[in-house]
Amino acid sequence: MGCFSKFIKSLGCSQLFFLMLFMSCFSWANNDNHIKISNYELAVSLTKTNQFQVSAAITLESMAKQDAWFILNRDAVINKVTLNDEVIEFKFEVDSPSPSIYIDDGRKLSLSLKSLRGNSSKSTLSIDYVVPIASVNYLESSQHIETGLYKAWFPLNFSYSQFPFRVSLDGLTHQLAGNGVVNKKDKQVVLENNGENIDIVLMTSPSLSTKTFKAADSQVQFILFENSKETEAQLEGVVNKTLALYQNAFGSNKGNAKCCNLLLCQENQVPLILVMGLRC
Repeated sequence: MGCFSKFIKSLGCSQLFFLMLFMSCFSWANNDNHIKISNYELAVSLTKTNQFQVSAAITLESMAKQDAWFILNRDAVINKVTLNDEVIEFKFEVDSPSPSIYIDDGRKLSLSLKSLRGNSSKSTLSIDYVVPIASVNYLESSQHIETGLYKAWFPLNFSYSQFPFRVSLDGLTHQLAGNGVVNKKDKQVVLENNGENIDIVLMTSPSLSTKTFKAADSQVQFILFENSKETEAQLEGVVNKTLALYQNAFGSNKGNAKCCNLLLCQENQVPLILVMGLRC
């Protein structure tokens, strides 16, 4: 079991509430560099050697006097970085500590934005890399894959604003779920979210199932690696209590387009509640 899953599993209902509060109210976007990310477009292939081969196209606006930097998993191998189709300089500090206390496996990727300084128009930053799936999987399992920002499987910087995203996956043999809408297009599976996000969550498993229900004026979706009626009832009870605590603090969410969305899963017959993006 991954360290993040162990942490979540250890939380009681009241502790979970405060984690939700932290995730929803803490400001990640203190944009002192004047760099804004307006979109992520990720093309991901699952290779026969159990790696993610990723081409990340990041749309950004910049008036920066400094160069940009991102956090990326330390085991990533970067093949190429371009800005508006021109190769740019980068430095990946794999032997240095993580720049974020929340992401132990992350390392700093510094990029030169010389051509953007003083230019506020949108540009496309492309980062091509491969990373072992085992290095970014929250779970110690070859059957189930779950990943997100805490493993830095995609390049991120909390200060560059929240973002919509679109992920296209090739080579996927099992069902996909995540913090967005999943559609199949030709041989690809696409995960898309047009809202404001700080995370891109991928979950896949041969036994994945999804259940959606309404609780406390909110739509709740939970994803189960192994489904059972007992698990559904237990999770639904925990969610109702947690959202009731949230509403007592912040009021009803009724009529608000940005309803509360929770993503939940189960590992080794133990329910785990993963707060992937609570927006109110």
